[in-house]
Amino acid sequence: MTAAWEVRQGDARMLLASLPERSVDAIVTDPPYGERAAGWDRPRSIEWHVEWMGAAEQVLKAGAPLVTFASRRYLDVVMGAMRRVFGDESERPLQTGVWIHRQGFTGGRKGSLRPEHEPWIASGLLRAEAADVRALRRYSREREPVHRQSGARGFKPFTYTPNADGPMGGTVFESPRNAEERTEHPTQKPEAVIAYLVALACVPGGLVVDPFVGSGTCGVVALRSGRRFIGCDQSARYCAIARRRIAGPLFAETSA
Repeated sequence: MTAAWEVRQGDARMLLASLPERSVDAIVTDPPYGERAAGWDRPRSIEWHVEWMGAAEQVLKAGAPLVTFASRRYLDVVMGAMRRVFGDESERPLQTGVWIHRQGFTGGRKGSLRPEHEPWIASGLLRAEAADVRALRRYSREREPVHRQSGARGFKPFTYTPNADGPMGGTVFESPRNAEERTEHPTQKPEAVIAYLVALACVPGGLVVDPFVGSGTCGVVALRSGRRFIGCDQSARYCAIARRRIAGPLFAETSA
């Protein structure tokens, strides 16, 4: 049996408006950064982000998370839009994390830092202690106990002891870019980091939506891990790439 998925061509806001209200378990996406890296990557205003996030809010189930990558330069714009749409309360907090790749280009101007990470922002509570999340963070299993003495401002002494079940979800995920996964899409994210965000955001069997599907990485990892998937992109070329990846050899066993 083949898992349920769909990739549509069209505007993200149109896709979200077409979905039933409160039907989506998680949105995990990588929208245009607005840094002019490609012809479609024009600068995006906070109002543009508010518009698509507002449409997302209508289709997400109560409390369901939205996780989105953001530009290092325009992180405040994306976070401001998210706070305007979803707020930042204890039952739906804003949370941030980073994907560390350490493979950024050398700064083009004297005094520029070499980019080594991409930030992501989440609205909503995440599956930080789920078994599949722990499994994906296996690189930190070998941490030793850490002791802290009492200090200023009333901090109490404590000992951090690694959990025997493995590390819970955290704000840092390190993964190199994977040349074997590369397609024609210029801003493609590795499957490993998207798999981590999908595991954080959505229970197995749930519906993940990516309104900026690009090369289809979110769909690939969502279906591989037992989730359902809907995505869209304005580009017919990228939709074709995404469909080809999702429907390719990856599902030879499940479609038998």
